[in-house]
Amino acid sequence: MGRKPIVALGLATLLGVAGCGDEDPTEVGSVIIGEGVRTFEVVLEAGSFLVSDTTYDQIGRLVEAPFRMVAAAFGDGLDAHVLFRINVPSIVTYTDTGGVSVTDSTPVFDGGRFTLVIDSLSSSSRPVELEILPVTESWDDNSVTWALRSDTGGVAEPWTQAGGTTGPVVGTAQWGAGDTVVIAVDSASVAVWTDSLAERSALVRTASPGSRVFLRSIAFELDVLTEEPTDTAITAGTLGASRIIAAPEAPPAGETVLRVGGLPTWRSLLQFEPLAGLSIDCSVAVGAPCTVPLNAVNLSLATLVLVPEAAGPFRVERPIRIEGRAVLEAPGVPLIRSPLSGNMGRMQDSMTVDLFTAPPPGSMVEVPITSFVNRLISPPADAEPWHWLALTAVGERATFGYTSFLSSESATPPRLRLVVTAPETALQR
Repeated sequence: MGRKPIVALGLATLLGVAGCGDEDPTEVGSVIIGEGVRTFEVVLEAGSFLVSDTTYDQIGRLVEAPFRMVAAAFGDGLDAHVLFRINVPSIVTYTDTGGVSVTDSTPVFDGGRFTLVIDSLSSSSRPVELEILPVTESWDDNSVTWALRSDTGGVAEPWTQAGGTTGPVVGTAQWGAGDTVVIAVDSASVAVWTDSLAERSALVRTASPGSRVFLRSIAFELDVLTEEPTDTAITAGTLGASRIIAAPEAPPAGETVLRVGGLPTWRSLLQFEPLAGLSIDCSVAVGAPCTVPLNAVNLSLATLVLVPEAAGPFRVERPIRIEGRAVLEAPGVPLIRSPLSGNMGRMQDSMTVDLFTAPPPGSMVEVPITSFVNRLISPPADAEPWHWLALTAVGERATFGYTSFLSSESATPPRLRLVVTAPETALQR
């Protein structure tokens, strides 16, 4: 492929460069560092360094999530429930007022309660109504989805009621102040789960349209009616496996958007031009028309400049960082299945949720990729060349939502910001 023409924007003398990641540029007091040495900045348009870009989301499944989430028409579209199993003991042992251990093989339960601890920093605004409902159909821990209660062995079994087939609401409470919500369940409702032949599971959901709530934990306990008097209340029961189910799935990214993060996890790939023969504009350094080969300068900082895009109901729920990794291509291995290098640059400061809710005009973020760009400028003679950079979330699969940026097919594609130092003798006028 022929070289694309170089385009430079934002060329400026640096009075000090603020670090955007864990790669810090050399701080300078003026454009000249020592006799005959000049430091300057150049910003390259996508056509100068980028061949193409793409995004994909074939990593992980929602049932593997380390977090729990409920939602109701969030962002005018997202619904989510948390399913969980209920463990009811067949035998209860306690100590009576005389200090004697008593074993009850036919325990009677007088109601109970669910305790929900909420991640208030990740959740939407309150108040929010939360509800508990018994689930009346069995479901598979490893394959359950919003539409299917089981999908194993080539056999898919749909829910009778999408989102989990349930009985009537058995408990409700409002999340307002604080981070803990207790939902009481009466003895008649508890009887649904004490029947050994019944489906011992339930779900929690939000009844407040427009809400999305993240749960740190869910606990459950039954109140035991004891045969003998005791000094303290006796409780029993625990929760077993829990899973998130949600609908709809995120729509395809489209040609104008790059996505990073979330679960299932999105990654974006950018194909770079070979940079070894590239020359950049250095006129700001000498005050006259000038170019210099990139392989004749010292690169102290390279950042990929991205424009954030609103991600709707799938926007990330908490601040997040992303990093760049080289794609280690191998013959016969699809690009999206190729292994990645260690991080070649990582954002130091997290991006805020607001950037993907309603990005302020002119918003930009920068991902430091100095090591990756240096490798493209001076590739080792005995190593396979690198072509692709992968953008991944720091701590992948830790969030439900993803970040979204404009691609090379958009009106404001990615750019590459470089801070370089060069001897005056290398600058061509």
